[in-house]
Amino acid sequence: MTRQGIFKHVVEFMRKQGKRAVSEPSTTASAPGELAPYNGCLYAAPDGSKCAIGCLPTFPSRLKDSHGGVYQLIKQMTGQEVMYLLPRDALVEDAESFLADVQDRLHDRLSVSFLEQLETAAQGFAREHELIYEPPKGVVA
Repeated sequence: MTRQGIFKHVVEFMRKQGKRAVSEPSTTASAPGELAPYNGCLYAAPDGSKCAIGCLPTFPSRLKDSHGGVYQLIKQMTGQEVMYLLPRDALVEDAESFLADVQDRLHDRLSVSFLEQLETAAQGFAREHELIYEPPKGVVA
């Protein structure tokens, strides 16, 4: 997939899903009120929801229960899995950074008003990465 293809797929998937993929409320935060590592986000959650990277058709299903950031995830992959996951229109270092940014800005940072935040985040992300943002069908941007 290209960067544009990944962006479009993730935004459309997240619109349909309507929420982040998260674990059950965590008790692993170090102090009351603090977020657990990675805000409790999972690549694939117990309820079947998926994160921005986990929803990609090239995401290795054997890693669906992985935890941690995108860079740690990539280290767990075989060379062929990495090749299929990373956007093919970017250098490897840029591609890894791009996927980390997709995960962070189009999933991990979003909260309760997910869909409203998603559209704002997607518009900013598209501008910064020189991608084309397409508003949801029936909505004028």
